[in-house]
Amino acid sequence: NTQALLDWAGNNTVTASSLTYNSDGSFSFDASKVITVPMTNLKPVSAITQECWFRTTNNNTQVFIGSQYGNGSNNSYALWINGANGWAGGVNTTGTFNYQTQSTTLLTNVWYHFVHTYDGTNQKLYINGINVRTWGTTGNIIYGTNNTLLAVGNDWNSGYNSGASNGVKGQMPIAKIYNKALTAAEVTQNFNALRGRYGI
Repeated sequence: NTQALLDWAGNNTVTASSLTYNSDGSFSFDASKVITVPMTNLKPVSAITQECWFRTTNNNTQVFIGSQYGNGSNNSYALWINGANGWAGGVNTTGTFNYQTQSTTLLTNVWYHFVHTYDGTNQKLYINGINVRTWGTTGNIIYGTNNTLLAVGNDWNSGYNSGASNGVKGQMPIAKIYNKALTAAEVTQNFNALRGRYGI
């Protein structure tokens, strides 16, 4: 099932744990699966965008992108949902993960486009192309030297690069990380480019 994984950054070995690849180009996750990618080319410093499309079958906590910092659940950057109305994203610029949660209803079995950006001054969350939350943050994103694997569709919570938990339960066809903060117009453009594919 790894032939459908496209690594646009290059020079990375993408590993999937027996995921089901669907005819619509998505992967099905069952909360225990994880895609891992070496962090070598995935350490933006001054700005970042995390982006994904997803459809979940429940609204438990689910991490779409997780870059661990240190032990436990502290991250360098992450994008996730937390319950039926909790959309969250954040970055770590001080040794403590800086994030906020947007209270917007999340329906199961419905496709969403979800984006988090950080430009060195502000963090922003977008749902289906619309900026729903903005908060101030400064500083460079920091990384733990022992954390070498990015988790896609899950997160690390039991030490360095291990103990995947809070996995996606549903489908995710696209996960992207940029070393810049997309503008609102670029986020909207990305949403509009694929919304027809997912019936939005």
